[in-house]
Amino acid sequence: MAQKAMEDSEAHLQLLRDTVPAMIFYLDEEQRYQTYNSVFMEWFSVNEHEAIGKSVREFLGEAAYAKTLPHLEVAYGGEQEKYEMFAPSRMGVTRWLSIVYTPHKNNEGKVIGLIVHATDITQSKLTEIALRESESKLRSVLAAAPVSISLFVGEDLIIENANEPFIKKINKGDSIEQQSLITVLEGSSPEFIKAVQEVYRSGEHLAANGVADIHTTEETPQYHNISLTPLMDSKGEVYAVLYVSSDVTTEINAIKKIEQAEEALRSAVELAQLGTWSMDVNTRMSTVSERHAEMFGLNGTHVSSQDIQALIKPSDHKRVTEAFFAAQQVGSSGKYEAEYRIIHGESGKEKVIHAVGQTYFDIEGKPLTISGTAQDITIQRELQLELEIEVALRTRELETVLQELQASNLDLEQTNYALKHSNEELAQFAYVASHDLQEPLRKIRIFAGLLQEENSGRNPKTLVEKIAFSAARMSQLISDLLSFSRLIQPEKSLQPVDLNKVIENIWTDFELAIEEKKAVIEMGKLPVVQAVGLQMNQLFYNLMSNSLKFTNPEVIPQIKVSSTLVSRQYVAQFTDSPLVLGEYHHISFTDNGIGFKEDYKNKIFEIFKRLHGQNIFPGSGIGLALCRRIVMNHQGVLFAESQLGEGCTFHIFLPDFPKDRNSI
Repeated sequence: MAQKAMEDSEAHLQLLRDTVPAMIFYLDEEQRYQTYNSVFMEWFSVNEHEAIGKSVREFLGEAAYAKTLPHLEVAYGGEQEKYEMFAPSRMGVTRWLSIVYTPHKNNEGKVIGLIVHATDITQSKLTEIALRESESKLRSVLAAAPVSISLFVGEDLIIENANEPFIKKINKGDSIEQQSLITVLEGSSPEFIKAVQEVYRSGEHLAANGVADIHTTEETPQYHNISLTPLMDSKGEVYAVLYVSSDVTTEINAIKKIEQAEEALRSAVELAQLGTWSMDVNTRMSTVSERHAEMFGLNGTHVSSQDIQALIKPSDHKRVTEAFFAAQQVGSSGKYEAEYRIIHGESGKEKVIHAVGQTYFDIEGKPLTISGTAQDITIQRELQLELEIEVALRTRELETVLQELQASNLDLEQTNYALKHSNEELAQFAYVASHDLQEPLRKIRIFAGLLQEENSGRNPKTLVEKIAFSAARMSQLISDLLSFSRLIQPEKSLQPVDLNKVIENIWTDFELAIEEKKAVIEMGKLPVVQAVGLQMNQLFYNLMSNSLKFTNPEVIPQIKVSSTLVSRQYVAQFTDSPLVLGEYHHISFTDNGIGFKEDYKNKIFEIFKRLHGQNIFPGSGIGLALCRRIVMNHQGVLFAESQLGEGCTFHIFLPDFPKDRNSI
């Protein structure tokens, strides 16, 4: 009966082991498996006898046994050992296990075995891990949130889960966690503490926007959006208050600035007596201010755009309409501005309106509305017109006075320049009288003295011929001086002179020399100038004579005459003499003769200045001096450019006098 009772007890115990949802097994004193339940068999995929008698080391293997050994040593040392582990089963499933080693001791207290109980806690462990991850994420969110967040727990309002912005706001260091809000604030924000206590007591949410928050050390006013939310436990009772506060100081200040700007704009609109308008692009309906309606003579402040456009004068309608619709095009700046005339809807009077506007587009770039201002500038335009007329009148008067002054100044400058140049020419006259005229006179005296000597040994006929030649030379010099002196006092009367005919006639005069040297001329279109005809003939006669005289015998002479119209500023770079107002004819006279050195470009215009001997190129050397005097008499400029052996170009600048001007 005792044996049967023990067998029944073991059967009951086995039944209990198999029905418990945990892995249960027994290890003897030498860590050998003595018994185990069905969960063990399922976990390790063994039958009811396969592991019996095997040691833990043999059954689990070295790697798994190494992880288990520290816990076995504690339990075999007589202490109960509890731990958790993430373990794989032989069925390929990995689970979390909660394992308890309970020592089995005999009456003497010696450990003779272990009762091992391993419970599957996978679901609860995963829930725990997920909860920790959620809490970690929540803390990360709270830490990264740009708003101040904290929990005030219990009646003492203990601070928990305070994020960095809240800690900085309180400015009491990181140690505020787990302290009472009342203690931390030390009575500095009694109204705030009272509000939190009221939310904790009533369980009602409290929110406020754009208000002062917890008092801080900020000197400038700070504004916040505050939320105090009661948190309920499972019984529906408040256990904490969630505090969230966002700093909206920048937004509030911006709103205040906008309000100030709008107020300033309203004041400006009133001061400038502007009318305001806004049109819905889709409906084409406009809303205008009362002043705008009064300005246009409209009935009411809500009208169609067609009613407003109908008041615009037909002559301005197309231009204004094009500008208005151009401002509504996709991709444009949206700016609109126009000045136009209207016929007042009630009085019928004409008014001048200046309107500006701006189109506003949606995110797709399509126009939504266009709004702006309009101003009646009729009086300003009338005053401006009168002022412009008056200014134009005064301008013409000033131009007349200025022209008279400029003419007076120019005459004075020209007189001074002429006087200076006359002095230079007088000095040349003195040189001629003391040198050039003295030379033939000296020769006459010498040859006459030799003629009077009976025993001179000279042929009298030869002496007489030399005396005659010197007398002729002196006569020529005197004649040239008289010609030059006549030009010092120029003629005042000017007549139209066609330079084309002048050149053609001179070319005919040199017909024999031209045939002899086979010379050719290329002549462009020359102008008709206001000048003294005889002097123009003498000017170009001397230039033509030089070009045909100073030729290279191995080259066919070629002469080119051309003309173009240039500005006064262009001429000014070639002279320091005063110039008349207006444009100048630039006449170029070019040949391919022997030319001269650059150093002689000013000396060639001096009286009787010769670059070659009389026996090589005969002449008195006064021709170019006469040319310069003639050009000066006509208030022009003359200069030459040349390179030895490459010909030369004479540049003549003559004023383009008005056709009705008949005197210099």
